[in-house]
Amino acid sequence: NVGGSLSPVGDPPLFLGFLEGVPFFWPLKWLGGPFFVVWGGLLTVYWGIDRFFMAREPKEVHKKTPRPNQWICIEGKEQMALLGVFIATVVLRGVWSSSFLVPFLGVPFHSVVCDGVVALIVLLSLRLGNPRNLIRNEFSWLPLKEVMIVFLGIFLTAGPVMDMMQGGPEGFLKNFISLLTSKGEPQNHLYFWFSGGLSSFLDNAPTYLTFFHLADIQTSCLAPHHVTLQAISCGAVFMGSLTYIGNAPNLMVKAIAAHKNVKMPHFLGYMGWSFACVVPFLWWVAFLFF
Repeated sequence: NVGGSLSPVGDPPLFLGFLEGVPFFWPLKWLGGPFFVVWGGLLTVYWGIDRFFMAREPKEVHKKTPRPNQWICIEGKEQMALLGVFIATVVLRGVWSSSFLVPFLGVPFHSVVCDGVVALIVLLSLRLGNPRNLIRNEFSWLPLKEVMIVFLGIFLTAGPVMDMMQGGPEGFLKNFISLLTSKGEPQNHLYFWFSGGLSSFLDNAPTYLTFFHLADIQTSCLAPHHVTLQAISCGAVFMGSLTYIGNAPNLMVKAIAAHKNVKMPHFLGYMGWSFACVVPFLWWVAFLFF
């Protein structure tokens, strides 16, 4: 989650910001500092945990570890090329807009083209892919189906909450929303914690977009909104890691691991690890930047 914070194609919330007009390199400039605080801290924690458990293993285990007899090689060059086309298509969607609506669909022409290219990439990848590699990687559609079902439920239940928040200062959640502003000035530390807290349980992409509009961020003149958008972005991206449902890849990794019979923490167990490892560095981010 943290590693995807430096570009719009790294994490869904930032991509939505890119579609709203946030410059492509804005995350690299404004999220770099918070990124290094959390990323450096997590690497240190992971290194410490790894060393702790490694020291408790019998030395014979490490002596028997097989050594690779060749350099690392990458198979599936066709897929690498298609991946490049996919990234280019994602970027194109953010910079190309068309007012022409496709008949019978009522969808902008650029959306139909980009979605069609992505669908074609999927079909070509399956057609050109080496079946042997798919078998060796234990490829399966089952994890994707599980995640799609869960997130469909999340989006359906999150919709009313987002609608209430979009009601603004006069809406149902006016007392909550009024906390985000004091004397006409945005309370950036609250934008950070509130956008992040809701992102942990309602998926971070729609939550980011809701707070983006609540803050009335104008991408045509972004200078007055830099810190507020920084707070919303950091909250949505970083705290999407706190639960399995905060960001789709979290649940996808769990589903893939479970499909391969790798034991994973249950929902609360995962939260125990994520809160212990991530939240201390989030406090540092709030203290240093907001």
